[in-house]
Order: sequence, then C-alpha cells, then structure tokens
Amino acid sequence: MTTESRLRCQVVESAQVLMPGEPASIVLEVTNASTVIDAIRINVEGPQEIHWSVEPELLALFPDDSGQVVIHLDPQPGLDAGDLDINVVVVATSDPDAPEALPFRFAVSPAAGIALTSSPTRLVKHARGVFKLDCTNDGNTPLEVDFGAQESTHALRFTYEPPTVSLRPGEHTLVSVGVRTKRKLLGNEIAYPIDLIATAPETQATQKVTFTRRPLIPRGARTLLILGAIIAAWAIIVIVALTHALGTSPLSKVVPASFYATSHANGTTPAGAVPKSGIAIGIGGTLTGSVDAASTGGGVGRVTVQAFNINGSHVSLVASAATTSAGAWSIPGLAPGTYALDISAPGYQTTWYPNAASIATGKLIHVQSLSTIGNLHLVAHGLPGAISGTVNSGEDPSPPITVTVLPETGSNAPSGAKPLETTTVNAQGDYSLTNLPTPGTYDLSFSSAGFGVGQAVDTLTGGQHFVANTVVLTASPGTITGTVSAAGQPLGGVTVTATGSGTKVTTATPTSGPIGIYLLANLPTPGTYAITFSAPGYGSTSVAEQLGPGQSLSGINVALTGGAGDVSGTVTSSTGGPLGGVTVTANTESSAISTTTATTGAEAGSYLLANLPTPGTYAITFSAPGYQSQTVDVTLSTNATASGINATLAPATGTVEGVVETASGQGLAGANITLSNGSTTITTVTASTPAGSYELPEIAPGTYAVTATLNGYQSNTVDVQVIAGKIVTAPNLVLTSSGQAS
Repeated sequence: MTTESRLRCQVVESAQVLMPGEPASIVLEVTNASTVIDAIRINVEGPQEIHWSVEPELLALFPDDSGQVVIHLDPQPGLDAGDLDINVVVVATSDPDAPEALPFRFAVSPAAGIALTSSPTRLVKHARGVFKLDCTNDGNTPLEVDFGAQESTHALRFTYEPPTVSLRPGEHTLVSVGVRTKRKLLGNEIAYPIDLIATAPETQATQKVTFTRRPLIPRGARTLLILGAIIAAWAIIVIVALTHALGTSPLSKVVPASFYATSHANGTTPAGAVPKSGIAIGIGGTLTGSVDAASTGGGVGRVTVQAFNINGSHVSLVASAATTSAGAWSIPGLAPGTYALDISAPGYQTTWYPNAASIATGKLIHVQSLSTIGNLHLVAHGLPGAISGTVNSGEDPSPPITVTVLPETGSNAPSGAKPLETTTVNAQGDYSLTNLPTPGTYDLSFSSAGFGVGQAVDTLTGGQHFVANTVVLTASPGTITGTVSAAGQPLGGVTVTATGSGTKVTTATPTSGPIGIYLLANLPTPGTYAITFSAPGYGSTSVAEQLGPGQSLSGINVALTGGAGDVSGTVTSSTGGPLGGVTVTANTESSAISTTTATTGAEAGSYLLANLPTPGTYAITFSAPGYQSQTVDVTLSTNATASGINATLAPATGTVEGVVETASGQGLAGANITLSNGSTTITTVTASTPAGSYELPEIAPGTYAVTATLNGYQSNTVDVQVIAGKIVTAPNLVLTSSGQAS
C-alpha cells in the first residue's frame, strides 16, 4: 500500500496471522518526499490487547531519502479470535497535523486455554467432602467446558455441579466437585490423590488435589481406650490385693511418708515415715498430654515422653510412654513427687516440658496420689530434613526445570506463605531441597517452559532425608499455523496434514471468514512434522517443521500452483568422484527453491528438487565453496519430471609449482618464494626433497610475479598465468651467488 503526500510509505513485510502470546511485526519503508529534513514517528491505533513498539522510535530522513521502521506487535492472551483491524499512523515532525493512516487487517488465530484452581487442595473427611474448583477461560474463544476426575484406586465417587459450563474469554465460574467413599469404623487414614480435569475442544487443564479418608474411631482414640481399660484393671487388682492384705494382718514395716495420704496417726516411726496400720494407702498419680510439632502445630506420633523423678540433686528415669499418631500420651502409676518431662526420638532435639532446651530451664510437675494432671503440651523440634529426587523430561540434557516447595497448611504455617525453597535441576534432571523444617508435609511443583506442571506431595518425619519417586514431566502440545495461497490470493478448501511423532493431524483452510488460514493444534512435542498441503486442481507441496516442547509456530505460509514437477541428477568434481554439499537452486523470476547434494552413502552427490510449480522454466544453479558455479536451464511441463540433470564442477582456483636452483642445476632448499599480483601476496619456502621445489595451491586465476630470494644469492623473478582447475609450472628460478656475475 502507498500514500502520496510529504511521505511515501511502502509495506515491505507484514504478518497476516496473529497468535496471542506470539510476537509479530510490520516493516515499513518511509520516503521523505519533501524538500526539508524531516523526522518520522509511528503510532498504532488498535485494541488495548495489542501491545506495540517501534524501532527506531524516531526516523530522521533527508529529502528524497528512505528508511525502514519495524513495528513490533505483541498480541495479549485476551485478544479475541477473528478479524482484527488496526491503523498504523505515520506522523511527520514538520507537519504533525497531517498524519498518514495505513489500515491493516489481521486474522487472529484461536487460542484455547483453561486455568484451574481449587479451594482447598486437601480435604480430610470421614466419607464425603466438596472441592471448590475455580475455572477460568484464559483463551480468546468461547469454550464449552466439561468436568471430570481421575483417581487410580476407583474407591471414590464424584459429582459435579454444574457438570458443564459455557465461558466467554476472560470469564470464570465456580464448580462444586463432590467426593464420596465408604465410611470406615477403624483403621488408618488413607490419602487418595485426585486429578480434577476440565476439558474443552483443543485444550485441557488439570488440578491435583488430595482427599484423605479418616476412620470414625482414629488410632489414637482406640489406643487410649485400650490403655484406659488396662489401667482400670490394674487399679482394681491393686486395690483388691491391698485390701485383702491389710484386712488379714497388721503391718509392721514403714515406708516414706510421701507415699501415703495426707492424714497421719500417732505412733513411733523412723524419721520421715509413718506406720501403715490404720492409714489409707495413696494410689499413684497420672500425667497426660500431647506432643505438638514446632513446625506445623500438629500432633507428632511415635516419639517417647519420659518422666524423671527429682529428689534433691538426684534425677532418675521412672517411666516413659510413646505418643499415638495424633501426638497423645499418658503415663499412669507415678508415685507422688516432683517430675520433669522430656521427649526423645531419632531425628528430634531433646526438649524438656514445656519447650526448654535443658532440665534446668524446664518446668517441673508435682504429682499427688489419686490425681490426674492433663493438658501437658510438649513441643517437638525436628532436625532439618531434605528431599531429593529426579525429574524426567525426556530431554538430554535436561531443560531448565524449576522445583518449588511449599508447606501444606498447618496451624503454625502462615497462609499464603512464600516457597520455602526453590531450586533448578542439573543436566541429569536431579534436584535436592535441604534445610526443610520437620516434621511436615510439603507440596512440590516442577515447572519448565513448554511442559505441563508436575506435582508431588512428600511427608517428612523428624530429620528425615527423603528420596522421592521420579517425577515425569509431559511436554505441552504445540501448534503450527499459517496461510495457504494461490496466485497471490488466500485459498480455501486446502487439506493440511501434519505427520510425525507417531501422530497424524488433519485440518482444512476455511472457504469463508478467515479464508486460507489453517491451524494444526494439540501436536505432541517435541517432534518433527512433515506438513502436506493439497487441494483439487493444485499440485501438493510439503514442508518440514520441528517443534520444541510446547512450542507454537506461526507464519508457516505456502503457495500452491496448478501443478508440480521434480528435477534430479548428480554433481561430480572435475577431478573425479561425486561431490557432496553442493547447493542446487532452481531460480525463477519470483522465487528460488534450493536443496543440497547428499554427502555420504551410495547417494553421495545426488540431489532432488521436488514440487516445483509447473509449467515453468528454471535456471538450475550448482555452487560449492572452492568450485566454479554452473547453471543449466530446465523447462518443466505440467507435473513433469526431469531426471539426469547432471553437473561437473571445476575448482575455482589453480596451483603454481616450480623449482629454485643454481646455475649448475643444483636445487636450493630454504629459499623464500613470494607470489604477488600487486594486491595479493602469498609466500612459501622451497623444500629439501626434492631440493628447491615449491608449490602454491588455491590461487585465484590471474597473472602473478613469482620471486625467489636466499641469503648469499641474488634474487630472481618470473611471471606465471594461473588458470582455474589447472596446475601451472613456473619457469625455473636460477639464483646466482652474490659474488658472481649473473
């Protein structure tokens, strides 16, 4: 397009299709048609979803001078699919009130996308629960989204409300996903990993959640009931036995007074003791409580709580108990007295009640007979833990993969906490996360450009160094888009087929609306695809494109003609033998198609120029570094094939050889040889075998002077004519001694 005014603007290059998230550009050539020096600015008028920049921002031009500006377009994800019109406004500083507006129309390719988040991501229930799933259409086309779930054991049943939603670009909705399973009276908690899935045409999203089934009677409560029954039975046995013993014979011995009830009888006893006769015997006291983790605030199972009796400076361990899975513990049958409590377990620091580093700074507990002291909470401090493992992306070496660890929510874990640690895998895909607070459960995410996000949930006990299962990352699907045209116009009804990576995807260009535009979506990556374009009445054509993980290629445009033909042959060297790596180009007035000759095997030196538009006449040019190019003309009729179009290439340079000798014919080794044509100078030294010989290879054709010099001899010069592909023998250079007449 061109405008006539103080400025002339010509479109040099412009994208035709825009893909959200994929940069595009327009190249303009601007000519200053005025008689003054001017400066040019560019503005773009379009929707706010089009971000743009111009390079250079200000283009200075002398009269009748021209320059190019590049307009960079950055379509944002919210840009709706379909036709898009924008104006490129060219403003001259000398006349800012008379801008030139250049209209452009683009086809915005569909880009489907779904974003999912769940609240919560972890449920602990007896038999049923509800996940709230927030589904957002972050693509640029309306979507019909269906919801589903995957769980490997098939122990859960799911309901969805609503099961299907319609979302316009940018809209979101909440979906209730109900989870049900059978109730269980006794047993352990069971965690079920679940993939909640939202599916729409050409896109899918997954949210990983966990449903944990809790038994109606947890292990901790069951253990306490059994322990209580044992204590009750023990107490009954002791009371009955003591009552029977005291009722049959009087007591004659004494024990420390602290073991008895507070009432005393008169009598003569040793110091610190009272007689047993007529006195009610006290029964030992009980301590109960829980052990909670400093890291999460939750109960810690399988740690030992120890009770130490404090008698003056004497400290002795008298009893201990292990915590239940919920962190509960109980120590019964303690004789009245003063006690200190600590917790001890591998992977944990020794901590004294309630949260002290030593017995001296801890709090003592006074136990009385027939009494229970409860709600004694001790704090467990786990040693630092670590998680290590491997991420398999299928790439070697591994691409950059970011590993992020977040703590699962606990009473001591702040909501919205930042990642505890972030690291990157090495070339083998290995990672290590250290200094993690324990005990705790951690959510790990694994992300890399072009791959879906991997997730894992790992639980650490105190000080544990955990080796996690290998995480497999799946590459995101890729897309290829472009335009098919014929005779300079978009062409509808073209069948476009991509074959590769074990898949075959077929689409067609529309015959109305965005005519000629194609989109190959959901292509497995990474992979190489052969893309074939065919339509009735036109010759088919193919291109090969390679997709990296999750990559989207745009601007893969092709033009179809009324037919197609092939040209093939062999290229050899004038010195004999096939010549590989030769560039073979079929040239027309408007296009050029190239290939190279094979370099190895039985096909070495052969070439094939396929799918040349026919009918047509082509200039086939053969070129290779160090050889003279050769061109032959070939005329192809419709769908014709021309074979045996062979070429023999001669070297583009020649070689100069000769001898330096004395007047008596004795060869002179070590003489300096200089070859020069005034602009190029090449040097060498004569050899000792054969004496005085020299050779100068790869010399461009032309006339040169060859000069020989040697200490003690007078120099000598001869002229040679170098011919491409030939070995030229220069006249012998005879050197005479400096003391002799030449």
